[in-house]
Amino acid sequence: MSARAGSRALLVEEMTSAEFARRAKSKPLAIVPFGSIEEHGSHLPLCTDAYQAESVALRVAEKFGALVCPTVKYGECVSTRNFPGTISISSRTIRHLVRDIVSELARNGIDKVLIISGHAGGAHMAALKEGAMEIVGREKRLKVMLLSDYDLAYQLLGKEFPSSDGHGGLIETSRILHIRPELVGASRPKGADKRPRFMLLQNPERYIVTGIVGDAREASAAKGKKLDDYIVRELSKLIVENFGLKPGEVFMDLKELAAKEAVDYVKDGMVVGLGSGTTASIAIRLLGDKVRQGMRITGVPTSRDSEALGRSVGIPIGELKDYPEVDVTIDGADEVDPDLNLIKGLGGALVREKIVASETKMEVITVDESKLVSHLCEKVPLPVEIVRFAAESTMKRLERLGCVPKLREAKGLAFITDNGNLIADCRFRSIDDPRRMEADINMMAGVVDNGLFVGLAHKVVVASKDGVRTIDRKS
Repeated sequence: MSARAGSRALLVEEMTSAEFARRAKSKPLAIVPFGSIEEHGSHLPLCTDAYQAESVALRVAEKFGALVCPTVKYGECVSTRNFPGTISISSRTIRHLVRDIVSELARNGIDKVLIISGHAGGAHMAALKEGAMEIVGREKRLKVMLLSDYDLAYQLLGKEFPSSDGHGGLIETSRILHIRPELVGASRPKGADKRPRFMLLQNPERYIVTGIVGDAREASAAKGKKLDDYIVRELSKLIVENFGLKPGEVFMDLKELAAKEAVDYVKDGMVVGLGSGTTASIAIRLLGDKVRQGMRITGVPTSRDSEALGRSVGIPIGELKDYPEVDVTIDGADEVDPDLNLIKGLGGALVREKIVASETKMEVITVDESKLVSHLCEKVPLPVEIVRFAAESTMKRLERLGCVPKLREAKGLAFITDNGNLIADCRFRSIDDPRRMEADINMMAGVVDNGLFVGLAHKVVVASKDGVRTIDRKS
């Protein structure tokens, strides 16, 4: 299966056993795509049905944080069986396949399964249903939804697409032009299904001369996108209705995807900076899994919390004095501008984070898309760590830079950092020159450091409802 950029972690086939176990604890939806190896005219690939089911599965998975199982690319093909290249398997085999797959998912703690088939043949769909029902009848807590994406696509027949369209025709060709355009032939045929009604035929291909039903000549990628968007939208409604899931509930899963993407930069034998914050904490747990599997790393924490978490998951902890050069640091951020300059420190660990970042070869920042801004201080104040002595005077000097500083509190008391200092949260309208502002603030007496991280981030991994992407710093 080929996933879109950033969605790799949704694929069961690429997960480790530990990763699967961790995801299964949150009771996610598991999607099992089915397809076929079947003739689709002279212009479409044999695995057309599988590509369509996979594409829909991945898009839905990204919305709901679902697991996508490896696609079963074989199905029962009746009307196309005698065409060259079609490889049909029996109904019995399909029943056993779906029964065993769903049974094993249930054994692994999965209680919600979506079976989506890009092949909509009647015998094939009946076999899928029979196999799944064997397990549904035994597992009381298990919920299974079964359909073909063409159950949804064909709702548009007679409305936006000709009612006579079918196998390999306008709809199917448009969808493959959208999903895998490089696989679509330039010469697209037209055809019709002329089989006698209700007749059992030994050679049905004689009545489907071109191998397709409909006019593929009118197909386009734009029509395919419209179709796929409709299918994903309608399928998402069914998932909400039948499983009680909501797309917004995937957010922590996306943070986990971002953390996993960042952890991939860590290799055996590295010294790793352990950042602070929600996504960084997920990354630390993932690193703990890798350590238990045999990876050798040393963690350099950026806060007391990250040190405690690192120790709890089995990561050997070191200090900068013993490991003055850090290979990779994985940390979070409160804002990221287009040049990958950051505001950090809402968690209160900005000084230690900046020290570790300054000694790091590759600083990898993990955020959700809400942290991306056009300019710094667009959404959050700038934290500045100051000493307790004469804090009021330091606040007045900060105010002269054009901000409104406010001493941070926690539970009605002054917030104290890991270094025993205070935090002044400085609200600027905008910081247009982060490098100069960083220097001006740090020149003040009473200031320890501030939350502007200028030129320190090498990569920013961004989680959003559309998946995960990585932004590299411009050289």
